Amino acid sequence: MKYIFNRKIWLLILPVTAVIYFSCANNTEKKTPTAQADDAGSCRCSDSVSIPFNNNVPGDLPAGLFTNQVNANCFGWWEFVTLNWPTQGDFFGQPGSTAPVQWENYITSEELYPSDGAAPRPWTQLREHLNLPKDALAKDERMKEATLLLSMTSKFDGLPMFLDSMNTEEAQPQFSPAWLGAQNGTNVWYAIHFNQDEYNYIVNNKFYDAYKQHEAVNKGVPIVFPSGAYNGPTGAVEVKSAWLEVTDPDNPKWKTYKLSKAVVEDIKTGTYRYALVALVGLHILQKTTSQPQWVWTTFEHEANAPDMNQADTTSIAYNFYSPDYKPPTVKVTSGCNNKDTTVTFSSLPNQAPPYYLCRGMGPVPIQVKRQFPIDTLAKLVNKKLHAYIDKNYAGSIWSHYHLVNVLWSTKTPPPSIPEKPQIQPLHPLGMAPSPKDQPVANTTMETYIQSQTCTGCHRFTQIAPIPSDTNPKFAADYTFSMFNASYPGKKIIQKIDKQKK
Repeated sequence: MKYIFNRKIWLLILPVTAVIYFSCANNTEKKTPTAQADDAGSCRCSDSVSIPFNNNVPGDLPAGLFTNQVNANCFGWWEFVTLNWPTQGDFFGQPGSTAPVQWENYITSEELYPSDGAAPRPWTQLREHLNLPKDALAKDERMKEATLLLSMTSKFDGLPMFLDSMNTEEAQPQFSPAWLGAQNGTNVWYAIHFNQDEYNYIVNNKFYDAYKQHEAVNKGVPIVFPSGAYNGPTGAVEVKSAWLEVTDPDNPKWKTYKLSKAVVEDIKTGTYRYALVALVGLHILQKTTSQPQWVWTTFEHEANAPDMNQADTTSIAYNFYSPDYKPPTVKVTSGCNNKDTTVTFSSLPNQAPPYYLCRGMGPVPIQVKRQFPIDTLAKLVNKKLHAYIDKNYAGSIWSHYHLVNVLWSTKTPPPSIPEKPQIQPLHPLGMAPSPKDQPVANTTMETYIQSQTCTGCHRFTQIAPIPSDTNPKFAADYTFSMFNASYPGKKIIQKIDKQKK
């Protein structure tokens, strides 16, 4: 993902001295403008930003505070705390709990965009259980307790085909293998959830139907998702999660992970099965008034992978790296790689797999390292938040998750809201940090493209295709959400096209 505007590094370093002495505080201390906390207290993250520990997702920072990287990092942690607030009475980060946190109750991409272009269910009637075939549920009673249905083996599932030519290693799994195999022999699963503000925008405009998207832009109506405001609406929020299957649930290490009960649509067997899964990566995208080009926040579990030049790689049992790794040799059938062949995986880190996951062919471990270490400012904020969590929520799993970075815009005043449809690619202004200095990448989601950054791909977002326009030129406000929309009769058209072939 290519960077558009280079920023001088001193713009990011200047605020450091101002926050060296910041501290976390309980309610007894004087509140900053952002510290409207409940009894759980608040953590003073910087001189001007405090994070209330409750379930109220912030819509933005107060006016004038999105001015430096530390404040942006604090906003990212604020999002993380509130979105991961428990919904069933647990304390914040209860070890071993499988109860859903707030964002897990949001609507999924599959639910928001039904395959026939129909309207999704009302928000108040979202599923209380997974919509699975009865015969699948009959095989394993545990499936009835699952809160996640996981079938995506890449964060890039469902993205436009043209992205494959942009990223030589990873983009569209139907064209480039992009799955990630863990050291325990399973593949990582991915999910996308949308909050109610984004749901309302899609439903009110009937954008779950691809034809309605085209009707809007052809009438001169731009695609503009709702923005959040401080002490106001939350704005559009998207949460992209990466999950690792737990094969040894009695291992005490899982007490440091967010766990959930899931049903996975196993590609190797072609069947549904129950799985206990652990959260290993999280992207948060949020559109705010001061950040109309969205705020891009990413977190990871501490045990995912070592840094590229890290000397000690043995003291932690990493999920995606082993110092004793022996590259496997695999016989691949034609259904997974166009022809029967034998492939040997690379011993080098961050190398994309040489075949697709398909019936009969499962994952194998892949070596991963963090190409660019978490920077100093993110580490500074992580240290303060972890200390606060350890003091007030002893044993919390969230002390084991680290902010990797926050991508935001330094443009002042912020870019204006478009008054007419925009043509992709978009041209984001003033994004920081610069990918030339500090690319923002998650080892579980951008494993094979860590030198690029979020907006490099998201500037190419587009509305959903229809039969008369299979590669729409109109942009979709930096989110691939709308590209997943279908239309009435799509399945019939696809069936006819398949028969013609």
